[in-house]
Amino acid sequence: INSINLTAIKKCLIDSYDKDINKGSTSYGIHRDDFIIKNENEYFVPYASKGQLRMLALLYRFAEIKYISEETGKKPFVLIDDVFLELDKNRRQKFFDNLTDYSQLFLTFLPDEKYFDKNSFDTKYFTISNGLIKEI
Repeated sequence: INSINLTAIKKCLIDSYDKDINKGSTSYGIHRDDFIIKNENEYFVPYASKGQLRMLALLYRFAEIKYISEETGKKPFVLIDDVFLELDKNRRQKFFDNLTDYSQLFLTFLPDEKYFDKNSFDTKYFTISNGLIKEI
């Protein structure tokens, strides 16, 4: 990012600060950006399956994690919601095989989803019900 773009980004964030505080949500930022993805000369998103789109989003997250880790020398905290919703068994395994540069990883699942063996990771499981968190 050159200094002109960085100045514009900072101005945009500062200008929206009060509105964002009142809304309880940010109006601008990387999480709001749209990307154009092409497969050769065709736009990929209109014909991609849900699984392909999910994997594409995860690949983007891998790139973010790697970038943050390399730029800061620190491993980021990672939170991914409904990560396996449209992924088959092979893609789930690839996800775990490639997810390495984090300090803590939080994954959320729908109730009763059994995607992997609980004993295969150094893992703690929690459930949230009526606003209460309970280890299971």
